[in-house]
Order: sequence, then structure tokens, then C-alpha cells
Amino acid sequence: MVNKEAVHQAVRAALALGAEVQPTSVFERKHYYYYDLPAGYQITQQSMPLATGGALEVHTATDTGGEVGDDGVRTLRLTRLQLEQDSGKTTHEDDDGDAAAASMDGGGGALSGDGGRCLVDLNRAGVALVEFVFEPDLRRSFRHLKHASLSASISQKKPA
Repeated sequence: MVNKEAVHQAVRAALALGAEVQPTSVFERKHYYYYDLPAGYQITQQSMPLATGGALEVHTATDTGGEVGDDGVRTLRLTRLQLEQDSGKTTHEDDDGDAAAASMDGGGGALSGDGGRCLVDLNRAGVALVEFVFEPDLRRSFRHLKHASLSASISQKKPA
């Protein structure tokens, strides 16, 4: 059964980004094996997403300065916005106990080759998630960090 609130929030985000909400979207199984995906597949809308197109303007002026001629604004083009099931969260520990998350979406669940441990948190597995897929419009790594922090602020932006 589809989570109505997840669909509502996804449509709001799509409209706020100027995306085109599609008249038909399809859920499908994406089969792959990771330790943080206990079912062995993920329900997603990769082929026929909820919305396509749209963009997000990001103000990139920082204390580190910008590029020559940089106006401080970047447009991040949205490829698609889709609903899917969240996976678990994989964290790899090295021999000293220092931990690092494998990725934002939990992927990359391969065991550590450095003798450390691989920890899996399944508390969020199966929960509805809105995924934003952008074109590769960022040029510097510090902008990637700023972009990653924008996901929460998109839900606060009013639809046009």
C-alpha cells in the first residue's frame, strides 16, 4: 500500500522545484544484494518516476570564496524525483573502532577488507523515502557538501 503522506510530500517537493508531476508513475522492484537490504530488492520508481525536470538554485558563496566571475548562484537540474523504500544503514569500522557510513542511501554493504567490522542498522529499512536525482552540475567538493544539506530545506520551500 502506498503511503499517502509520502506521496503528498513528494508532490509538494516536485512543485516547489518546478518539476512536472507525471500523470502515471510506476513502482518496480530493483533486485540487488546488500547486507542493509534484507528483502534482496528495493521498491522504487526508477523507470517511471513521480516527477521529472525542474531545478534548484543554490547560493554557493562561502567563506572559502568562489570562482572568478562566480555570481554565487548555481542551478542544479533535477532529472527525476521518485518514491522508494529506504534501505538500512551500513557503517564500516576500522580496527581502531573509527566508523564511517558507507553512503547516504546505505548502499555498498560489502564487508570491510581492512580487518574492521561492518555494522548494519535496519531500523529504517522499508520506510518511504523521496529521492532527488540531479544532473552533475556541481564543480567543487565543498559544493557537494552544501548540496547534501539542502534536502531538508527543499521540503520547507513553498510550491510555485
